[in-house]
Amino acid sequence: MKKNLLVITLVLIMPLIVNAEQKVKCYDQVFDVSTCEESCNFTCSGIKKDSITFKYNDEDYSKYFKLDDDKKTINIVDKNIEFDSNFEYGIIQIYEDDTPTGSFKIKNKAYTPPTTTTTTTTTMDPNIKEVIVTLDPNDGTETTTKTCKIPVGSETCSIQLPPLEKEGFNGWGTANTCKVGSSGYIRVEKDVTYYACYEDNKNESTTTVSSSNNLLLESLEILDKATNEKIEFGTFSIRKTEYEFKVLNSVENLEINAKAAEDVEIEITGNENLKIGENEILIKLKKDDTNSEYKLKVTRLKEGETINNIHYLKSLVIGGYENAFKFDKNTFIYNLEIEKDVKKLEITVMPEDESDKYEIKNNSDLVNGSQINIIVSNEEGESTTYIININKKETNNMITYIIIGLGVVLLILVLLIFITKNKKSKQNKIAPNTLDEQKKDIEILDI
Repeated sequence: MKKNLLVITLVLIMPLIVNAEQKVKCYDQVFDVSTCEESCNFTCSGIKKDSITFKYNDEDYSKYFKLDDDKKTINIVDKNIEFDSNFEYGIIQIYEDDTPTGSFKIKNKAYTPPTTTTTTTTTMDPNIKEVIVTLDPNDGTETTTKTCKIPVGSETCSIQLPPLEKEGFNGWGTANTCKVGSSGYIRVEKDVTYYACYEDNKNESTTTVSSSNNLLLESLEILDKATNEKIEFGTFSIRKTEYEFKVLNSVENLEINAKAAEDVEIEITGNENLKIGENEILIKLKKDDTNSEYKLKVTRLKEGETINNIHYLKSLVIGGYENAFKFDKNTFIYNLEIEKDVKKLEITVMPEDESDKYEIKNNSDLVNGSQINIIVSNEEGESTTYIININKKETNNMITYIIIGLGVVLLILVLLIFITKNKKSKQNKIAPNTLDEQKKDIEILDI
């Protein structure tokens, strides 16, 4: 009876354990239909339904495939499968009762690889790490860079910061407006930007009067007067007196928030009724007999023009996660939850402009918090970046653990009952034999 109970329990539990996390597993398989003759097939584990639907980019592609009677084998009944020629693979999604349960890839015979311009580059010694030091004079003049090479086995390299032929120059510092500057040789360990420091910054982080008696602003903020939205005009520096930027056609008036010392008078002109095209805004500072001036060259764009040319993606597909989010070319940041053991994603993209090129960065050794960047750019160097933030699942499905745990507990209970019953049966069999032996002992004593 107990053996039958054990068998029945196992029969009831095992399907739960086996099917607890059963999924269609096809995605790792890639099929080249050009190698098929009339038809070919492949198998997938985890298909439960008698009828499944095959889709590509939300279009029904079921006519190309057929599910065999064993519900495991998928037959390719028509190898003339048509995909977009821009994609190397066609990712076919499997649906069971309108629910996506898995996918697989078909090699696209119509795929034409994008043409790329090859350039000759010098391969750097992999044992040497290059560090870039950027030197910004912090007054609107052109920045320069210096390269520092860290040899294998070392953490830093030595570089000499050059002097700057400007009045009051006091070396280089890592703060935009620095108090103390460095000169001569320095040690660096990673990419860094140094800004020019001046003598009149020794006692204050921001200064109002320079060594040449020019009045300087402490801060500058520019807003759209109608919406109060901040206008990007570049990086403000107390010594940079000219700025050039663009505003949209909808911006007619600017709010200029310029701050200087309390005893400095500030007069602002040209920030109202901006005309289409170039405008000049003057910020005049005055203290006693001293004057200084900041110039803002503002270009108001024509209707329909954009400040930066945005380079859109036409499509973005991630293998195995096709329904994780809905792609919109105007949405540039996505969050994606992936399995814990996934190290790299199969990402297929197509720029909206065929002349644009793209680059996918940081799509390897993925960890929780990784950020994949898809950069779309043109030959002029203008670019737009789409970001995919990665979140890894830390634990498996809790329901799976509960089902498996209950199964194990029930199995242990059945085994304990079976073992206990078996021991009792053995004891009952031993008792009569012991009685017979006692009778024999009595008979011997009588003799």
